[in-house]
Amino acid sequence: GVSVSAFATPPTISRVKRQTRSRGRTSSKSSTCGSKRHYYRGDCRLCSSSSSSSSDDSPQINPNDLESDEERRRRMTLVRQIQKSFYSDGSSSSSTGIQKNSTKGMFTNVPLWRVQWTELPGYQNVLNCHVAHYTHMFQGVVNGRPRPWYFGHVYLPGGSDNLENPRYRLCEDGDSDAAHVGVLMKVSDYRQLDDGRLLLIAQALGRFRIVDATQHAPYAIANVELTPDRELIQEYYPAALDLVRAGIGSDNVKLLQAVAWEAARIAAVNEAMHWETFEYRNVNVNDTLTGGVEVSPIANYDSAEVPTTAFDAESVMRDYIDTAVESSGIEDLDEPPNDLDAASFEDAKREILNIEREVWKDVDYLIQLLG
Repeated sequence: GVSVSAFATPPTISRVKRQTRSRGRTSSKSSTCGSKRHYYRGDCRLCSSSSSSSSDDSPQINPNDLESDEERRRRMTLVRQIQKSFYSDGSSSSSTGIQKNSTKGMFTNVPLWRVQWTELPGYQNVLNCHVAHYTHMFQGVVNGRPRPWYFGHVYLPGGSDNLENPRYRLCEDGDSDAAHVGVLMKVSDYRQLDDGRLLLIAQALGRFRIVDATQHAPYAIANVELTPDRELIQEYYPAALDLVRAGIGSDNVKLLQAVAWEAARIAAVNEAMHWETFEYRNVNVNDTLTGGVEVSPIANYDSAEVPTTAFDAESVMRDYIDTAVESSGIEDLDEPPNDLDAASFEDAKREILNIEREVWKDVDYLIQLLG
């Protein structure tokens, strides 16, 4: 159903017809309603309908249906002010508290939008959020902290119907069918409609895996670890391995490789975040509504937001390695892929380029056939 503020009532057909009230003229009657809870011009059908008949067939009149357009605008302005004070004061449970941990390549306290379809990094969509618990979640995202406004997208069969289904509970060892891989999203812009729905422009930034869930209902919140493509991590691995060998006094080869792979992952994550403002141009809701600008399904570059400083991968990896030396969980790191030593990285690059070349040849051939 449509999510509506507790202070607002959704419009009905009777509101459009305005049969319960005269507009544009003053009634000849000037009675005073005995209810004291509302005023009226002429016959008060709201009161008469409740007192004149107790029949089940009597029409039920919504008090908000008696509003003029101007009265409704004033009321909804007050509603929005109350909402913002609730979500922005940081004291309510709706405050998201999202934190980016660059040293570990993680985001903590990420609210998760678990829905029945998947998303891919690099895409952007216009979302129409109308379910109560998710309008509550997004209000906390856009009002609870300054930009950028992050949240997570995770696939859930059946969507909200299965949020509290034990079969899809997050981080249940061996007993859950829940997806634990999702996409980090960013709200580019939003608008709240009069009936409480949220119109959001969301951009998919990168893949993550859920490390642990800190909340399950009314929506999930989790700590997530970003997982760049393997070739991006592999690009930094040789330099990371050299830094690890120099910084960690250990003869355990697998341990050194695991720390180096993690340092390379963190470098790849931070590089992606370094270019985020350039690779994902902010799209404004007003531009799409009033300027006739369509929202491209693929996120667009913003040439005005090219970073003015170079990305320092070595510094990022050193920070992590220094932390890892003092960490008690260093032995729990995932081991790097087994084939890292099977061939040189230059050979791996050449292989990827050859595959890409063949793909483009096939695409070109397909276009010729279609033409």
